[in-house]
Amino acid sequence: MKNSLFHKMLAASLLLAGILCSCEKSSKVNDDGSIDIVRNGKTAYSIVCSQETSRSICDNLSEAFKDLTGAAPKVADESRNGKFEIIVGETGRTETAAALAKVGENGYAITIDGSKIVIVGSNVVWTSLALKEFEKRVLHNPLFCKDSKLTLPGDYSYIQSYTDPQLIARLVECGVEFTLNPTLVLNCPGEEEGMVVAQGAASDGKHFYFLNRSPEDGQSVVYKYDMSSLSLVGKSKVFNAGHANDATFDFGKNRFIAAHGHSEGKILTPLVPETLEVLPNIDITVGSGAIAYSKGRSQFAISQGGKTLYVADNDFNVLSSYTRTDNSIYLAQGMGCDDMYVYFPMSPYNGTTDNVLVTYDWAGNYIMDIHIPMSLESESMFYSAGTYYVNFYPGSRKGAALYRVDPVYNYTYSK
Repeated sequence: MKNSLFHKMLAASLLLAGILCSCEKSSKVNDDGSIDIVRNGKTAYSIVCSQETSRSICDNLSEAFKDLTGAAPKVADESRNGKFEIIVGETGRTETAAALAKVGENGYAITIDGSKIVIVGSNVVWTSLALKEFEKRVLHNPLFCKDSKLTLPGDYSYIQSYTDPQLIARLVECGVEFTLNPTLVLNCPGEEEGMVVAQGAASDGKHFYFLNRSPEDGQSVVYKYDMSSLSLVGKSKVFNAGHANDATFDFGKNRFIAAHGHSEGKILTPLVPETLEVLPNIDITVGSGAIAYSKGRSQFAISQGGKTLYVADNDFNVLSSYTRTDNSIYLAQGMGCDDMYVYFPMSPYNGTTDNVLVTYDWAGNYIMDIHIPMSLESESMFYSAGTYYVNFYPGSRKGAALYRVDPVYNYTYSK
């Protein structure tokens, strides 16, 4: 009995030693500092998933590994602490903290820390972008991944850090599919003056400006709200802004601009932002039912009727002219932009229950539709202080409803 038990224990020990030996051979730190993550289609690495990171994201990374290297690292929670780990997302680990320190408030990092790989972003969406970049720059890169072997230099690092996040634009640029999650920020009813129909909206980074009009065209008021307290801090006199179809903030000349739209498409009305004094109208050479200003580019984007896209300088001289090619069945409204793309909020039509942002680059190329699960009528859109907003008209003469729209993206692997 004793001999039998001894032989069983010996056999188990040898088996375990063999397994450990096999794992050590499949992953190791080389003399030159490089790391063999996968060798001969095998790996000793596990994927450590933070509590805030969806398990499905890490499962997708494991699937990408299996398909592209032949090895599928197991996914474990952050309580595990082993020698060979791919640490994903915000954890309490010192390796994560070190990587995030290089990122700042907006962005992501892919770094090597000893024998560990750290993939983390400043939030879950940024982490998902980091994983997509890891897939592209590492797993699809024959310099690192080839013939069932994956080796990275010990000093490998890819860091993207942004002062101005423009996160929707980053996702569009990356070519991934994502949606927008709307959250109500505030309402601007405009009841006292009878300006109960929402139209254009804009921001200077510290204040929201709402261009509401009366039920009939011709009378409008601009309402100014503090972005921090969400309190009303000013309003203009009643003035004629036509249909008041859209609005933007001109950072180049520090003025709020109302676009009349419809039959008065070539008329803009500027206002002094501090006092909301109405200034003399500006005549432009192209129709403007939609207008947006890019602070980074110092340019206007102008459109009318869902058919055109003009790019103009700060004096409204047209620099380029494009015909829109999206042929969307949604209803054309205003527009918004960041420094990379122009976005056309389009309202539900023909029984649809969502809004879309029809997206173009500044060279007039149609890129994609971004969906917003809202059945309200969108009116205007703008980007301000790191956040995207869409202004909606709830109907029934209830003024404006401003929503923050946050991108929702979880990394997936597609063969």
